[in-house]
Amino acid sequence: MQIPRVPIDGVPSPRFGLSLLGGFELTGPGGVVDLPSKKLAGLLAYLACTAPRPQSREKLSALLWGSHFDAQAKQNLRQALSRLRKVLGEDALESDGEVVRLNTAAVLCDVSRFEILVGEGSRDALSAAADLYRGRLIDDVTVSEEGWNEWLTGERERLLELALGAMMGLGEQELAAGRAEHALKAGQRAVALNNMREDAHRLIVRALAATGRKAEALKHYQDLVALLKHELNTEPDAATRSLAAKLRATEPPSRSPPVKIAEPTLPQPDRPSIVALPVGDMRRDHEEQSAENPAADGDAAASTVAVRSGSPERRQLTIMVCNIVGSVLLSARLDPEDMHDLIAVFHKAVADAVSRFDGFVAQYLGDWAHVYFG
Repeated sequence: MQIPRVPIDGVPSPRFGLSLLGGFELTGPGGVVDLPSKKLAGLLAYLACTAPRPQSREKLSALLWGSHFDAQAKQNLRQALSRLRKVLGEDALESDGEVVRLNTAAVLCDVSRFEILVGEGSRDALSAAADLYRGRLIDDVTVSEEGWNEWLTGERERLLELALGAMMGLGEQELAAGRAEHALKAGQRAVALNNMREDAHRLIVRALAATGRKAEALKHYQDLVALLKHELNTEPDAATRSLAAKLRATEPPSRSPPVKIAEPTLPQPDRPSIVALPVGDMRRDHEEQSAENPAADGDAAASTVAVRSGSPERRQLTIMVCNIVGSVLLSARLDPEDMHDLIAVFHKAVADAVSRFDGFVAQYLGDWAHVYFG
C-alpha cells in the first residue's frame, strides 16, 4: 500500500507501508521498494512486528547473525541499520544507546493493524482482520539462523491463531445475526487455514443447517468423521456429535420413499395384480393405439397406465449412491461460488452417465446423488 508524504516536525518525511502477512512488500511514495538482502528485510520485519517496543542491539545481532563471531555480528547489524535509514529516512529508526525501535509514524505495518482489528472484536473489525490475513507471516523471507527461525515459527503460530479466532468470532456473530451464508464463508475460510480445527467444521455444519441444507450439513459431519479417523484415529468431540444428533432428529423425511422389494405373491381370485409395465411395452401400446386411432394420439401423453391383471412379475432394482470425493477439502479450498459451479458440473455428469444406461436420478443433495436403475 502506498502512503503519501506527511510533514513530521515541519519537515516532509517519507512514509512507508509494510505488508508482512502472506509475503514481504515495502511500498513508499515511489511504489514498491526492493531491499537488497533477505536479512535486511528480516530486520525490518522483526522491528515492525515488535514495534513500538525497543529491541536491544545484542538481541538483534544474535537473531540475524548468531552464527557469526560477536564482533562481526555487531558490525553487520550496524551496517544493516545504516542501510535501512538510507531507504526509510533517518527518523524511521530511533536509537537510544544499546536499543533500537521502529518509528510507527514513518512505517505502517499490516501486522499492527491486524492485531488492533482483532482486539476491537466488532463484526466489521473482525471481517477486516480476516481480509488482512492473506497468508503466513513473511512466507518469502528465508534466513538461515536458528534464532530467527525459532522466532518466526512462534510468531507465525501466534498470528495464525489470531486469524482463526477472528474468523470464528466473525462466523458466530454472523450466525447470531441471521446471516448464515456469511457465517458459512467464515467457517470455510477457517477450515482452509486449519482443516483439523473441529470448531470451524462445527460452524460450517450449523451454518448449513441454518440455511435449510440439513442434508449437506450431515454430509459435512460424516466427512469430518472420516477425516478425523484417517488423520488422528479419533472421533468428533461430544459437542459435534450432539449437534449431528440434533440434526438427525429434526431432519424431515426424504421426499423419495425407500424402495422396498418384496417377494411376489400369487394373485388372489377375482383380484387383479398390479404389474409395472416395461418402457418398451408402453411405447408399443402407444404406437398401436395411434395407428388404430390417430385422434387419440394427443390424449395419450395425459393418460395414465391402466392397471392390468395377470401374473405377478419380479423386477430387479439397482440403487447407486455417488458423491464428489474429498468434498470437504475442496469446499475448504474453493470459493463458495466455485464450489457451487463444481457441484453443478457433477450433477450434469451424473445425469448424462445415468441416461445412457436408462437410469433415473431420484434425488440430488449437494455433492451426492441417489440413482435408480431398472
